[in-house]
This record gives sequence, C-alpha cells and structure tokens, in this order.
Amino acid sequence: MENSAKGVYDFDDAIMLDDGKFRIPRLSNSRRWEISVESADVVIAGNAYLAESAAKLNSDVRVIPSCVSPEQYLPKETYECAYRHPVAVWLGSPSTETYLRTIEGALLNEHKRSGLRLRLVSRGNGSLGALDVMTDRFEWSLSSFAARLTDVDFGIMPLPDTAWSRGKCAYKLLQYGAAGLPSIASPVGANGDVIHKFGSLGAESSDEWKRSLADMVSSSREERQDMGIRSRETVLRHYSFQAWEDEWAKAVL
Repeated sequence: MENSAKGVYDFDDAIMLDDGKFRIPRLSNSRRWEISVESADVVIAGNAYLAESAAKLNSDVRVIPSCVSPEQYLPKETYECAYRHPVAVWLGSPSTETYLRTIEGALLNEHKRSGLRLRLVSRGNGSLGALDVMTDRFEWSLSSFAARLTDVDFGIMPLPDTAWSRGKCAYKLLQYGAAGLPSIASPVGANGDVIHKFGSLGAESSDEWKRSLADMVSSSREERQDMGIRSRETVLRHYSFQAWEDEWAKAVL
C-alpha cells in the first residue's frame, strides 16, 4: 500500500486468528493482518466482531456487510414441496462440510420423522458418516449452483460458536435469501442479525435444531412463502452490492 494514493483493506473472515481451524493459509498470519490493518487508510470489516478487532489498530474502520448480486439467483416461484420428501440445502466448501456434523443428530431425527433429504452443493466428495444415508451431493459450479436452490424447501447454516465462526459474515444465508428460500441458522457472527431481518429460524443446541427442523418441515406453504419473500426483499434492501455502492464509493474514493 506504500505507493498507493489511498489504501483500503477489506476482510470478511477472522484471519487475525492463527488458530482458526479453517483458516486460509496464505492469509492466516496474524502479523501480516496487523500490518495490513495498520497501514491502510480505511479498513472495511464484514461484521461488527471483525471491526472491533481492527479498531484496535486503525481509527477508520467501517462495517460493510458481505453482499450478493440478487440478479444472479432465480427467486423461488412456488413453495409447494417439489418432491415426495422435504429437501434442505447446504451450500459451501469442502472444508466447512464438517459443520453439518455438529447437527447430525437433529438432521437424522428429522430424516427418520419426515424423510427429510439433505442436498449438499459442494466440490467435496468425502463422507459425512451417518449423514450419507440422507445426503444427495451435487457438484458446485459457477454456472449451476444457483439453479440448485430453486426446487428445495429451505436452507441450513449450522455453525459452532467459536472465535473463528464469529467472524463469519452469513454469506450462505444471503445466498439462500437471494433465492427466496426460508432458512434455519446458528445465530453466530453475522448470522444472528441476518436471521432476525429474514424472520427465519435460529437454532443453537441440538434440541433447538430438532425443533426448528420439525417446525420448518411442518410449516404451511404460506408460512414458508412469507419467510422466503421477506428474505429476498431483505437481501435486496440490506445485503446487495447496489444497496452499499455509495458506502463503498466513500471508502475507496
């Protein structure tokens, strides 16, 4: 940044932590993060938790949430169940598939109760252990991932409550919302704010996940539609690039 007219540093993961289980190796050195934050004219953090850490090193820290492009997603048109059994979707990277194991009991319980299926959209092909019996894998690709969200019933985003997870910026939830999906999520990091705005279901403990999964599966078409439409409208107003373009311009110009 030394030779730049203005240096802007943007981050949306807790990369200041060296011990993050799912850290990105090339960015995970805490000292490199400190130098970047200290030398920037403006720091943009993806949520308040990240901003709090950066504010110890820089006086101009701004929170701009992770954003999506809603036009890249096909909004859900019907909220009737498309298949014989309800279908939940999880969208993510192979390294974070293990988060699904944290709610294994709740998912298997709902699979037994209602026949719930789990659609997993990822580039991974590893085993999820006991969850394999209810999981249908689809390869993630830029051209097809959004279409995988159109015919499912709801999205899920479980997270453990750790320092690393608190730095998460709810990107999966925003993708579900852009597609008009109702969702269930752990209220960790930015998830808490997003699910509140969505009017979606939050769940922390295994028992809460069991109840939330059962409630979602048992909800009426109208209830799921209300949640899905509200979620997409929230993304358009609060989490789209267009909604934040003025703040980005102020930060970088």
